[in-house]
Amino acid sequence: MSRVAVRLLLALIGIVLLASAAHAASLIGFGDATFASLTLGPSLANGQLNYDLSLGTGATITFGAATYNVDWIQAFYVTAAKDQYGFEAAGSDQSENWRWDLKPALETQGLALAGWKTTGQHRILPGQTKSFTFASLVIDPTKVLPGFHIQYTGNGVTRTDWFRRPTKLSVPEPSTAQAGLGILVGMLSPAVRRLRGKRT
Repeated sequence: MSRVAVRLLLALIGIVLLASAAHAASLIGFGDATFASLTLGPSLANGQLNYDLSLGTGATITFGAATYNVDWIQAFYVTAAKDQYGFEAAGSDQSENWRWDLKPALETQGLALAGWKTTGQHRILPGQTKSFTFASLVIDPTKVLPGFHIQYTGNGVTRTDWFRRPTKLSVPEPSTAQAGLGILVGMLSPAVRRLRGKRT
């Protein structure tokens, strides 16, 4: 196999990797993080409809080996922990402009996420608590995670992003894109070995 063909295969591998990452982000879009002084009570449970979300003074988020201050929360969701899980939920707009929002699961029946979002002066600030009430919530508590849209600051940055509070999850099943990557790597290996042989 020529050097041009090898380069084409390498480029194709890059495309597969990007497609795999975009696929995962489009399904959930929440990064996993550890929170301090951000509490949801009670814990997510099947049939439990009433929840209080509190942002304590000095609340922090930790991810990527760095810790930041949490400035506000402007969305709260129940999120599916795995792409292959869907749940049932119903709700309505809450007071103070918190709007009900949901998205269907792509790989199974049911929902991938459901909850509320807001903007501006209605965000949850440090020292505040907001109550939320579902009309119905049918979940397996071991397969869902609470997710939040927050602003965080620290280490010279101020950003907004989506995060969820992780629990111990099973190893995800390989995606179609990952399987395709394995095939490409298998195809590339003999070509690389032949190319190295010509150089020696």
